[in-house]
Amino acid sequence: MKLYSEQRESIPSSLKEGDPGFYYIQKLMSTAYDCTRKRGGSEDASLTYKEMLSANPNFKTDSVMVRSLHIPVSPWPEKMSDHDFRICELMRRNLIKLAEAYKPMLLSEGIAQEVVDKWVRKSEQELNTLRARLYTRWTYAWVLRKDTPWQATVTP
Repeated sequence: MKLYSEQRESIPSSLKEGDPGFYYIQKLMSTAYDCTRKRGGSEDASLTYKEMLSANPNFKTDSVMVRSLHIPVSPWPEKMSDHDFRICELMRRNLIKLAEAYKPMLLSEGIAQEVVDKWVRKSEQELNTLRARLYTRWTYAWVLRKDTPWQATVTP
């Protein structure tokens, strides 16, 4: 998962501890992102939503819509509604669980146990103290189906 700065800009994965703008949660997530890509996964699939859906013969090509939404990693922004606070609080809890869930993958990539444990511990601290003023970006798509019978695009 990619995280974005308080200004909703990409954060260089090259930042090191002590650099301005460095966060452990960003280090952990960007390293997990790199591990996923190295294994053949693509967390960038959302970049192809429009192309993929437009190529499907069952959908109206001109109806494909793709949007992105930035959600804070914790309830750090001031003056938010109760609804937004709940969403940010859920994101905080989910990222803490995701950080733990990434441990086996990070360890299997040769990152030392003590380093991974530190990243997870410090990430949780950043999220719980609202120090990490970052955003996640969620991309979603929708499309209208054609009125014709469904056409299989892959042979079962």
